[in-house]
Formats: sequence, C-alpha cells, structure tokens
Amino acid sequence: MLGTLLASRYGLLTARTDVVVSGRTVLDEGGVSPTVVLGLSGLVVLALFAWWEGHRIRTGRDPLVRPAVLRNRTTRVGSLSLGLQFLVLAGVFFLVPVFVQTTLDYDALESGLTLLPATVMLVLGAAAGTRAVGRGRTTRKPLIIVGFLLIAAGAAMIVFAFEPVSSGLKIAPGLAVTGLGLGLCTLLPDLVQSSAAEDRVSDVAGLSRSFSYLGQSLGIALAGALMIGVLLSTVLASARTSTALTSSQKATVEQALEHSVQATAVSDQQLRAELDQRGITGPPADELVRINALAREDGLTAAMAAMGVFALSGAALAARLPRAARNPAPARDRRRHA
Repeated sequence: MLGTLLASRYGLLTARTDVVVSGRTVLDEGGVSPTVVLGLSGLVVLALFAWWEGHRIRTGRDPLVRPAVLRNRTTRVGSLSLGLQFLVLAGVFFLVPVFVQTTLDYDALESGLTLLPATVMLVLGAAAGTRAVGRGRTTRKPLIIVGFLLIAAGAAMIVFAFEPVSSGLKIAPGLAVTGLGLGLCTLLPDLVQSSAAEDRVSDVAGLSRSFSYLGQSLGIALAGALMIGVLLSTVLASARTSTALTSSQKATVEQALEHSVQATAVSDQQLRAELDQRGITGPPADELVRINALAREDGLTAAMAAMGVFALSGAALAARLPRAARNPAPARDRRRHA
C-alpha cells in the first residue's frame, strides 16, 4: 500500500528523484522506484505470514486466519472480487471530485451533489438485487457479473464527460450507471460469507473485509498514481513541443517537474495565480495554463479508464464463481403467479 501511495511522488517503475530517508539517500534518481521495492517486500512479508499461520496450525495453536479457507472457490474468488469492487468504488469516487473541483471549479457541496446519482442508484440497485435473489428469480452470480459490467460501462461514459466544457449534469448518467452496478455488487459480501462452514465464519468474514479495505485503499492510491503519472508525462511532452515557450522556459518547466517530489492536479485558476507570483504572464502563462488543462484531462481520463478495466476484470473473475441454486420463491409469490 505504501509503495502504491509513493508512486505518485516518485514514479511507478523509475524514481523521478532521490528517495531520502532520515537524511540518507536510499534509492537514486533514475533507479528503481520505491513502489517496486516496497511492493516486492510486501509480497515477501505476505508469504512469511502465510508460512507462520501454517506453522501455528501444525503446532496446535490458533492462527489469525486459516489459509485452508482459501481452498473454497467461492471464498477465494469472491474475496478477490470484493477487493476489485471496492478498488473501483474508491477510484471513481476519488476521481470525479478531483475533476469537478479542478476543471469545473465546484466547491465541496457541489461536488457532493454531483455524486448523488451514484449514491441513489447504488441504494436502488442493492434493493432490487436483494429482492430478485430473495424471491428466487435469479442467483447472486449473474447479478454480480452484470454489476461489474455496468460499472465498466459507467466508467466509459464518465471518461467521455471529462472535458473542460462538461458539467455535473453531463457526468450524471455515467455516475448513475456506475452506481447501479455497484449496488448489484453489494451481493458479494453475503455470497462470500454464506459460503463459509459454521466453524469458519469468523475467518471468512475477517478475510473478506480485509480484501475490501485493501481494495478501497489501493483504489485511491492507484487512481492518484495513474492520474499524476499521465499528467506529468503530458505536461513534459507538451512543453517540449510548444512554440509559445522559450528554450529557457521549457528547461525550467522540465527541471521543475522532473525534480518535483509532490505533484497534484490543480485548477487553471490556481496555476495562473502561481504563475503571477513567479512573474510569468502573457502568452507563456496562457500556454502553460492550456498545457495544464490538457494534462489534467489526460490524467483523469487515463485513471478513470483504468477503473473501467478493473471493473471488467471483476466481471471476468466473478464469472468463475460457482453456480448456486435459486432460492425458492416465497409461498405468497407462488400463489400470486398461479
């Protein structure tokens, strides 16, 4: 998780600047990124944890989690699907406010209202899915697959709304479709936890919640890292080919970005105010503002498209869930249909 968070500061694979810890350079600029080092370290720790849990079981002691629960396909596949569901949820709900606040100059209240279609449809989708399963009309698996596909479709609709002439209303349909898909995917926790044997309920519940929290944290970190990575790449490429900037100005922009540890998406107004403080006005300032708007749009689009890809991955993963028999319809529903 820490490695993913640092990707937006130091780069995904190659370090954009020296990594300094307690005054000592531990990774050099141009070398491997801390994201790679910490990611591999996390996998090693996870493997050691799995070995230690197995060791406790072999010696007759209680483990924190029993690895044997992962032999159940519903538990294993469902928990991974839960991680993807919360990853996409967190990513979408992070990127949309960034867009409306930096591109459309919305305040916090307006940003919240923009997300309202997703929230409403999430509640309605969850209620409709639960009712359909409870009445025996379908099983959870197909609804979960449809849910992930709707999330992917909604993310694609939002991508096409990420443009300077957009508005909160233009984003609303994509958010509504995404919210509906997320609502159907709320059947996942019940599916996973109902798959556990009576003596393994606590293990499966803890495992599934851990996947959910991990996915949520990774969603924000990945969305931010992808957005900033593409944003910086677009700014550098646009500045180098710009005809409105002098050679010295291009060199200044390139040096500032390549050695910037902290980078984020900023609105055109924020950038213009910063340029005014630095004494940069006229055509060069206009060009930098234009480049910033282009780079911000590219970064947000790439990150949202990635959320759509993760949603498609969730649909493919959910397709591997075992089939389950339909619940029998309640007696009153059978009489009504008769």
